[in-house]
Amino acid sequence: MAGATTQDAHGEHKPTGWTRWVYSTNHKDIGTLYLIFAICAGIIGGFLSVMMRWELAEPGIQIFHGLAAMVYGFEGDAAIDAGKHMFNVFTTAHGLIMIFFMVMPALIGASPTGWCRL
Repeated sequence: MAGATTQDAHGEHKPTGWTRWVYSTNHKDIGTLYLIFAICAGIIGGFLSVMMRWELAEPGIQIFHGLAAMVYGFEGDAAIDAGKHMFNVFTTAHGLIMIFFMVMPALIGASPTGWCRL
């Protein structure tokens, strides 16, 4: 056995830490990353939903005109118009995030059938 070599002698190196996940070709790791991404997107989409529901709790513009005044620097009627625009932006962003960044990755990428591929 003088000429026998081991696998470790060739410098085989398994990535550890975050590189294990980022550079992985393992289907189970990729499915887990899809699931983590879908959960994070769901939290962001849920926050947008909470903000929209908070605005719709009473008639009129309560929250978004102040938010638009802080972000854009508008005053008076311009802040109300900007608040209405910001509500529409939140609504659109909520829909896109929840469909394309939460539901689709969770159903397609992180599905149990994706984890069980051979």
